[in-house]
Amino acid sequence: MLFLFPKPDPVVETSDPSGGQTQVATGEGAADGLAAPGNGTGGLESAMSAGPEQAEAWSETLVLGEAGQVGSYEATFSSLGGVLAELRLSDYFTTNKAELDKADTKYWMPLVRPVLTATGWKGSLALQPGPSAKDLVPYDLEQIHWDHEVLRSGESVDGVRFFHRTKDGLLIEKILRRIPGKHSLQLELALSGSSPAVAGRMVSFKFTPALGVPKSSSDQYYNEPRARACGLTSGEWEIDSKQVDASGDPAYGGFGVGDELVYVGVDNKYFAMLMHPEPGAQFEMSQVALKDATWSLIKDQEWAEKKPEEAAKGAFRHAVAQAGLNLRLPPVGERFAWSYIIYAGPKERKEFEAALPAHAQLLREDLGFFDGIGTFLLFILNMFHGLVGNWGVSIILLTLTVRFALFPFNRRSQTAMAKHATKMKRVQPRINEVKEKYKDNPRKLREEQTKIMQSEGAFPPLGGCLPPLVQIPIFFGLFSALRVAFDLRQGSFLWIDDLSMPDRVAHLGIDTHLPFIGVLDWLNILPILMVILWVLQQKVMPKPTDPQAAQMQKMMMWMPVVFGVFLYNYAAGLSLYMVTSSLFGIFEYTIVRKIWPLDETEAVKKPKGKLAKRWSTMMEEAQRMQTQKQKGQKGRGPSQKPHQKKSSGRKEGK
Repeated sequence: MLFLFPKPDPVVETSDPSGGQTQVATGEGAADGLAAPGNGTGGLESAMSAGPEQAEAWSETLVLGEAGQVGSYEATFSSLGGVLAELRLSDYFTTNKAELDKADTKYWMPLVRPVLTATGWKGSLALQPGPSAKDLVPYDLEQIHWDHEVLRSGESVDGVRFFHRTKDGLLIEKILRRIPGKHSLQLELALSGSSPAVAGRMVSFKFTPALGVPKSSSDQYYNEPRARACGLTSGEWEIDSKQVDASGDPAYGGFGVGDELVYVGVDNKYFAMLMHPEPGAQFEMSQVALKDATWSLIKDQEWAEKKPEEAAKGAFRHAVAQAGLNLRLPPVGERFAWSYIIYAGPKERKEFEAALPAHAQLLREDLGFFDGIGTFLLFILNMFHGLVGNWGVSIILLTLTVRFALFPFNRRSQTAMAKHATKMKRVQPRINEVKEKYKDNPRKLREEQTKIMQSEGAFPPLGGCLPPLVQIPIFFGLFSALRVAFDLRQGSFLWIDDLSMPDRVAHLGIDTHLPFIGVLDWLNILPILMVILWVLQQKVMPKPTDPQAAQMQKMMMWMPVVFGVFLYNYAAGLSLYMVTSSLFGIFEYTIVRKIWPLDETEAVKKPKGKLAKRWSTMMEEAQRMQTQKQKGQKGRGPSQKPHQKKSSGRKEGK
């Protein structure tokens, strides 16, 4: 990663308990906030002409808490904007390789990173004045240097306090502290030092909880990161999302989640940084502490400079959510504070929902339409993992469980289809005779074939469609579950390092120039094995006697190849499920049927029930009316038109 923050000389920090500015002594090597060398985008030049008093530039990377413990982070802070420039989790890593050095912070999982925009480097926790606060803060708070104070408990760093006093004496504070034992941070926003002329007045601000959330995987099926907002509407949680769109059209907008905002922030496939009011916090106007939320797409100038040929198509690589804050200025001599919790950690279901119950709705949104089935399958998967301790083995056990659960349906369907095939063998000579007799009269051929099928009850049984109808929701539920399941992240099995990613046996780097395939960066064995087993499974299936059904089966032989191309770069966990399911299917057709043959005896035709009789009568009546209509049209001469009366000639004779 580009080192954006040169480490400053040691600083001596002293805080003024009365709320004045912190005195900061810096050496010659102090960093210039977020400005990277050579980019020419410092913060001072773009500050507005109001002339605010600024602190000296400062940035520092600190470890909050003890490395490796829950609630411990590596955080880089910058005085430019008083922001959190970068945040890394110390107990989650970018790789699970055996040679991983967990003490090396470069492997710690990044949650947010700084972003170079057209106006300079930006970070998270940025505060901007809204329209009603412009007269009090008539300049860009992201383009000035804030004073700071590092908060410590003994030798451990707990957080940072940023504060800025305006020319009129209004003191704005942003205090960020870690919460031990949780992947959460406590944020306190405070106002004090207001004048009698503005005391009690409501002012608006815009707050950005997270900027620069990176992609957490190379999964092409999950567009990340996503700006999120959750609101409460009629007692139910409602989530609105905005995912990254490289074109940036449109570049900003509002979330449609109602007025009662629950949380706002940004998440990627496996991690989230979401802000919500602290439960039970007592502060002024708490009911409007989060008033509304908007989203915007941010153009990444650094990426655009590295890839100028692609920048024209769109370099909008980041989505951010901004919370609207409606805060009341305190009376003279008082201080009002608003407390928030920022969840900054994994989207692991148990911990994520424990942090805030409303987070459950976000997980359901990730699972999509089949969230109920996906949630249930993940529950079973976790249960198996608790027994065997390996996610690959758990997927195999889940597959066998699903197959055994569906076996009675499949068996009944196979028996019904086998009996139908027996009946069709007996009826086929009559159908062939009709085909030969009426080969020049397609309408009559269809009528006679229908009569034979109705008299013999030779229509395909409805039960033959039941197993596919049951399996389709299960497939899509599992498809979604394995795509976003945090538990599968970096789960290893045999040669597979990460079950949430393709198995990647060898690097290829071949550009096929084909849709859906594109560049074959890696050789993935499981999808190829999956296609081979699908083809073998279809070959061992019994051949239908009906020519149309046989033709359809031949066409279906291409479907495994199509699905193999489509799923080539999908999660190895799904391929493992498909491979196991196909092996079970082959075993069922080749072994189980020999031990327990299907009953292929032709089923006795059951007498029609009332509904069937009524349906048959209606069909016969419709066919009779159609025949009469066609005969009537045949009987009319070519010059006659329906309902046209012949002229009597009386008018001419008058």
